Amino acid sequence: MRPLKCRQFVKLCVDMEADHSTLIQHTEIRWLSRGKVLSHFYELREELLTFCLQENLRNFVECLSDDHWCSKLAYLADIFHELSLLNNSMQDRNENILSSTDKINAFQKELTIWKKHIAAGNLEMFPSVFKRNCQETVLLILNHLHTLLTNLDKYFPSISVDQYDWIRNSFVEFEPFEEQFTLTEEEELASVLNDRTLKLKHSELHLDAFWLLVEKEYPAIAQKVLQPLVQFSTSYFCEFGFSALTATKHKKRAQLLSVEDELRVCLSKTRPNLKELCKKHQAQVSY
Repeated sequence: MRPLKCRQFVKLCVDMEADHSTLIQHTEIRWLSRGKVLSHFYELREELLTFCLQENLRNFVECLSDDHWCSKLAYLADIFHELSLLNNSMQDRNENILSSTDKINAFQKELTIWKKHIAAGNLEMFPSVFKRNCQETVLLILNHLHTLLTNLDKYFPSISVDQYDWIRNSFVEFEPFEEQFTLTEEEELASVLNDRTLKLKHSELHLDAFWLLVEKEYPAIAQKVLQPLVQFSTSYFCEFGFSALTATKHKKRAQLLSVEDELRVCLSKTRPNLKELCKKHQAQVSY
């Protein structure tokens, strides 16, 4: 936390030819960084042990010199890396509740597969743990994966995505669920199904853009589609907005009181035509 200690640690890492020269700090608002924090910490464990020995930090030395403790740290680094990959895959403008549910379900299936292989003594899905060949952590890992599966079921209640397959591709014959459509909606869906112009457009547009196009001619079925599609499946836009705000209002612009216009430009999908904007302003020629 002190600049002097930070510089000393950087010099130590350089002298020991480490892959990294400093630790990454984690904040709750930037939760996607948590996996990288643990990975960096694990990769610098030898340098940290040397530094703690020099500084006589006995509690840290005791932990970093304990092979079992480092094995648990290796598992945490690996599992948070997988969670970060899952999180990053769901951070996109075109993400919706259907695609996010698919990814959560796929990850839960992976956890089940991992449990089966770990019970048989295979730890290759966690590279850092696999390299250490530390079998005493197997039971701990199995218990944690079981808890993780339970919590995923709690925090991400699965919706029946089968009943929304017609939203993703309306040009495939399917059996509608009972009481899923009104008469008007079913008639409009049949019209969409047999509209070859829309069928060609479906492969060119994102799902939300396609159904906004359909809404002009078939409003009833489009409104039914937009109900699940407009839901925010993740906190991506909050994270994106926070990053844009920190980039806009930094210490050199501390006096900036109103950032609404700047944020609107940063968060907009429409890119400004800078050449046209510059043409409308006279250049300030120096004398």
